[in-house]
Amino acid sequence: MNNPSETGSFSNSSDPSQGSSFTAEPTHVDSASLDLAPPSDGDGNEPRRRMTLLVAFVIAAWTASADWLIYRTHGFSGPAVFFMLAPLFILATHWKTSDDSGGSANNVQRSSVLLCFLMLLIGFACLRLATVGTGWVIGSAVLLTMAFGLALSGAPPWAAESMAMMFWAPLDGIRWLLRHRLPSVRRSAASESVPGASIAWLIPLVATVAFATLFVLANPDLLTRVTTAWSWASDWTWKWLERIDTWEAPFCALALLMGVGLFFPLWGKSRIGGIDRETGIAGSSGTALLSVAYRNMLLCLNLLFAVYLVFEFQTLYKREFPEGFYYAGYAHEGAAWLTVALLLATVTLSVVFRGTMFQDRRIMSLKKLAWIWSAMNLLLAVSVYNRLMIYVGYNGLTWMRIVGFFGTTIVVAGFILVLIKIAYQKGFWWLLRSQSTAFVLGIMLLTIFPSDWVTHRYNTARVLSGYLHPSVMVAVKEKDEFGYLAIIPLVDAEDPVIREGVRAILAERQLQIEQEFAEVTWHWTMFQWSTDRLYKRLASLESQLLPYLDNHWKREHAITTFEDYAMKWY
Repeated sequence: MNNPSETGSFSNSSDPSQGSSFTAEPTHVDSASLDLAPPSDGDGNEPRRRMTLLVAFVIAAWTASADWLIYRTHGFSGPAVFFMLAPLFILATHWKTSDDSGGSANNVQRSSVLLCFLMLLIGFACLRLATVGTGWVIGSAVLLTMAFGLALSGAPPWAAESMAMMFWAPLDGIRWLLRHRLPSVRRSAASESVPGASIAWLIPLVATVAFATLFVLANPDLLTRVTTAWSWASDWTWKWLERIDTWEAPFCALALLMGVGLFFPLWGKSRIGGIDRETGIAGSSGTALLSVAYRNMLLCLNLLFAVYLVFEFQTLYKREFPEGFYYAGYAHEGAAWLTVALLLATVTLSVVFRGTMFQDRRIMSLKKLAWIWSAMNLLLAVSVYNRLMIYVGYNGLTWMRIVGFFGTTIVVAGFILVLIKIAYQKGFWWLLRSQSTAFVLGIMLLTIFPSDWVTHRYNTARVLSGYLHPSVMVAVKEKDEFGYLAIIPLVDAEDPVIREGVRAILAERQLQIEQEFAEVTWHWTMFQWSTDRLYKRLASLESQLLPYLDNHWKREHAITTFEDYAMKWY
């Protein structure tokens, strides 16, 4: 357990439905004295509170939704609906919760902006699941939901803490349920003193049911509708019960605990790692010696970077590349090494500007040298992007090149965070948490990003403009439904090999879709907008695809010919 001066103090909310709340004000209590146990009633016995009807309903709805939309799903649309509802469930359990943390208006505003940002990302993830779903997108949606729960409870949703929340949530769920009881359905002590208090609701119920039954019996059409609806509900219930298997009950129990722990986190709000100490101690003689060494190092690196950037710009900017130019060596391998250089520069600056070095009298001269070197590092990042664009311009865009752009951007973000650390004298743990969060956020954005649509849309546009090199990526790279949608315009390409090859590829995909859905019973959770859209587009091209739909040999021959033809540009 980490130091409470980093995490803040935990306090119990006065609202029985809220469980516990987080107080962000720092304390100076030793971590060993931090008591995460719920308060006792003074006699050593822990009183159990009653949850509100709203909280009980939300917990039940969360569990039922997880069972229906995740465990019993047949595709990705079920999880898409669940994760769209998840923030609403979490918000409902915090309804009318008072802010016990005493935070300022700025903190509340920042929290609202963060929650809106997380909800936006969850919405994009759900949209991706409903169009072209993958397991990676589900993982991103889970992590974003954990982060949303932490942010709403008042804890910073750093990447490590959000991932740890998946472990802490069931434990927090058990803790909260042990401290709470279901809402009371019995008469209160006051009502027991009133004779016949229960008939206050029993008589109206009986009268309403009796007259409603008479009205239904008096109308044959209405009776038929009610009977049909009752039969449908009964059949649906029995079919639901018949599908219960061995693992469904444990799944529902785990989903319930995960939900309750996410609604009312306590241990899940614990910080991972240490805290950043104040750097008020004057620098020692050893620090002064290091200051001279760091100054000399930054001078040398500034000179080296200046010379190399001149070489880089003269070599790879504004020039025509000769025949046989080694694109892969400069773009893939060279860009990778330059990215490593950026990473090393990030680590170097982190090592230089830390601890008591901020108190050294020569810190301002070090910072000036660091800003100059940082500017050249950003130019180095521009060179990495340029090398990637050289390769893209040669033979098109691919998923791995999208990964390259994302990876470089993540490295640049990490470098900028180091500059923020230096400018505002942030500590090591702040840097570690912020950089790991930037890395995880970049990975999640990559999983949500429609990579195949962007890559093949670009390649298709280049081929239609008369530059045929990117056609090799259309021929040999795997595609999801977005990718197939993007290459449809190539059915009218001028080059006959490319045109017939694309038609054969699309015909093969149409047959695959028909076979996939012929072997299963349709369920709404199987819906994928991209597949539905693609099949309709392919059906509208029947006259162009028909020769390849009916002839397996002709289809395979056209695809193989296209691949062999395009490989000369790989």
